[in-house]
Amino acid sequence: MGFLDRKSLFKVEAMLVKIQRGTLEFALNVSREMHPKEFIGKLRIIGDLITEVIIEPDLMFRYNYASVFFHMNPIDTTLKGCIHSHPDGSLKPTVEDLTRFFFGKANVIIAYPYNLSTVACYKSSGEPIKLKII
Repeated sequence: MGFLDRKSLFKVEAMLVKIQRGTLEFALNVSREMHPKEFIGKLRIIGDLITEVIIEPDLMFRYNYASVFFHMNPIDTTLKGCIHSHPDGSLKPTVEDLTRFFFGKANVIIAYPYNLSTVACYKSSGEPIKLKII
């Protein structure tokens, strides 16, 4: 076959996103403090590294959902994802997650009981992404 191989044309590399341990521990602690309400924040991502969780004023935290107001986003090109908790223990994105919250490069779900083994990361499409804690 010529220089273009059909298999290589459609090969999709597994995406990897890294998160600083302190950043993740902060989000885990906030999730524990908010329980049984959902917690939500935005992610500052530089390159492939999640460096910070941004909790904006006037966010709504409720027992079955949390709301973020994207029209109030600051002009900040490093805000490239969302992080939120699932008090019900599910690591799967809900329809609401996919249609209302997921955006940008990486979206993290932290499920009850909020520890390092109950964290998952997804693309805005809902496709899983590998998350490495550094």
